[in-house]
Amino acid sequence: MREGDYQGSLLWVLDATVTPMGRRLIRKWVEQPLINQAEICKRHAAVEALATDNQARGDLRMALDGVYDLERLAGRIAAASANARDLNALQLTLSRLPSVISILG
Repeated sequence: MREGDYQGSLLWVLDATVTPMGRRLIRKWVEQPLINQAEICKRHAAVEALATDNQARGDLRMALDGVYDLERLAGRIAAASANARDLNALQLTLSRLPSVISILG
């Protein structure tokens, strides 16, 4: 999908993500839907759990807000091109993981 086609698209309607990683994941899910019934049911159950639990969903959004892009940070670190700001971003992001794991149970 080209960037100019985003507004008004199905992805635009569905995308309520707060992180770049979430945005890439929802885009992948729309562009490459699952075909395995068990995997579809598993994903639906996870989505339903968050959709029906307003407290957990809100807590998760707050925990993820401001999280940096781990995939890109990892790439910079692997390429030995990370700077101090990248390492601080990594530390902040990793410090939020226990909260995310706790919320998701």
